[in-house]
Amino acid sequence: MLRRATDDRTDLLAIWLRVFLGVVFLTAAVIKSFTVTHFTLVIEHLFPIGLPFAGFVAHCVVLGEAFLGGLLIAGVKERVTIFVSLVTLVVLSLTLIYLRISPSPLSCGCFGLVKSSMGPREDAAVGLIRNGALLIVNGWLVVRHGLPFGSSFLKSRERSRGAPAGFTLIETLVVIVIVSVIIAISIPVLGRARNQARVSASLATLQQLAVAIEMYTTSSKESFPYVGAPGNPLGPIVVNGYDIKTGPFGGLSYFRANARLWISLLYPSHLTNRQSVTNESTRGSDASSEYPDGVFSSDIFLAHGCSAAPRYWDGDDAPIDDTLIRGSTLADVRFPAQKGLTWDSSSGKYLNKEGSIATAFSTAGRADGSAGLIDMANPTGDAPVNRPYGAFVVPIMSTRYGLAGRDF
Repeated sequence: MLRRATDDRTDLLAIWLRVFLGVVFLTAAVIKSFTVTHFTLVIEHLFPIGLPFAGFVAHCVVLGEAFLGGLLIAGVKERVTIFVSLVTLVVLSLTLIYLRISPSPLSCGCFGLVKSSMGPREDAAVGLIRNGALLIVNGWLVVRHGLPFGSSFLKSRERSRGAPAGFTLIETLVVIVIVSVIIAISIPVLGRARNQARVSASLATLQQLAVAIEMYTTSSKESFPYVGAPGNPLGPIVVNGYDIKTGPFGGLSYFRANARLWISLLYPSHLTNRQSVTNESTRGSDASSEYPDGVFSSDIFLAHGCSAAPRYWDGDDAPIDDTLIRGSTLADVRFPAQKGLTWDSSSGKYLNKEGSIATAFSTAGRADGSAGLIDMANPTGDAPVNRPYGAFVVPIMSTRYGLAGRDF
């Protein structure tokens, strides 16, 4: 009687796990159908067969997964469908391993329309965790039902023993599988939440800096923070009484010095929390450069337009007139709501996936005190222009027309 009850429990568990496996395959097919374009790129990345044929293969895989999921849920030809699902999972897992170790990784698109905000290798790692859990389920079902060309190993073993197989191990495996699936689902969600918190913190910091800049301009005749010698981009760059070019590791160019060290002029009169605008990388760089306590750099850059007149940024070629090399004022800003003033250059690390070149989102502060996201790879405002003296040729920093231009 005990043996029959145990067999019934095991059979019921096998049914539920088979249905669960079918739902997983069906869900995967639905996700791929919504992102079939990206799935086509993945296949083309794996097998350079041309986009048209890769698209055909992608649609076949989607239909195949949907069909297999339906068969598993319906319980049609259990041995065959369960074995085919095991082979499918092994093939997909090998594919994820290749994407994980590939020198030019491409996101597997495992999360469909829900962007994981992780790099391609991290996406593949999470997919492998999920597939590992599913392989445990699938492997137990194969043992339970047997191969298509053999008998059930588990049932034959039970008959030979004359006693029921232990159920505790099965329950333990099921718990491990459930926990593994939950972890695999939670990792991208937690990653997105963490990255969203970083974005919120960056935007809040940019807004605080906007207030600090406003206080600074009020006390400096509406002039933006400026270090350097007007009219002489190769001259001394003095920050709070310290000439960085005379230091043991001096050598920051004119525009880069103004972009990175400007925040030193705000501290401590207008900016009380120095830690909020520096990080371990910039602090290590400052220490190696042997800057004094009143001089420090930040990954939050001030637009180069604050270090040269708007006319300096007009044409495609840099003007010869060095008198345009000077600090700028609030009067130079024509479109406060559309001109970027500060750029958090480190924000792209958690806003964009590794290997993505289509977009390059960053957080930026506008001249009107607001802050938001900007796609540095596809600027909607005035295109940046190339200038000497270390200028970064990117939106916000080297915008055409300088502070009189538009980035948003």
